[in-house]
Amino acid sequence: GGIDGVFLLGDNFYRYGVESVHDWQWRYKFENVYEDTLATTPFYATLGNHDYYGDQIALISYDLEDRGSGRWQMPSRDYLKMFGRSGDQALLKVAFIDTGFYLRNPQDTTQQLDRLLSNSPAARWTIVVTHVPLVSGNDSDVPPDARALWQPILAAHQVDLMLTGHDHNMQLIEQPGWPLTAIAGVGGKSKQAL
Repeated sequence: GGIDGVFLLGDNFYRYGVESVHDWQWRYKFENVYEDTLATTPFYATLGNHDYYGDQIALISYDLEDRGSGRWQMPSRDYLKMFGRSGDQALLKVAFIDTGFYLRNPQDTTQQLDRLLSNSPAARWTIVVTHVPLVSGNDSDVPPDARALWQPILAAHQVDLMLTGHDHNMQLIEQPGWPLTAIAGVGGKSKQAL
């Protein structure tokens, strides 16, 4: 039982990211926010566009330097995490891909996604976590070719679900030829912060 982890879908330090691993926001917007079970639960993060206004490397360094409580997990811009067991395979394979300032470079993110999913063991369920959604009911913030590049990789690896943020609303999108997409882009900020 219990909670094995929390996925942070980017824009981790709204509005302007963090300045360093010593930034005051670590304490007041992450370390001191959660109590009880969440005080010891790992948080697996991906970068969002607002994190790019600060020092994105500080978000990775906070993990690699084992700062704070050790709950912050982001060993690189793109990484993979396996969870649980289902018979002889992992229960859940999760690829975290930095979609950066609107997908960095679509060819690069596509290669990173394929590399992470190809070089990992099989799992019962496969999830891809990004900040910027590649499908949305809102206007798209990704280059037009990004979806066409990602679609065959997602299909080849039988990705079951994409979890994304960025859009300032909640959406659940079921579309033929594309994994189920859940957009949870409301976080803890108020509408006034838009």
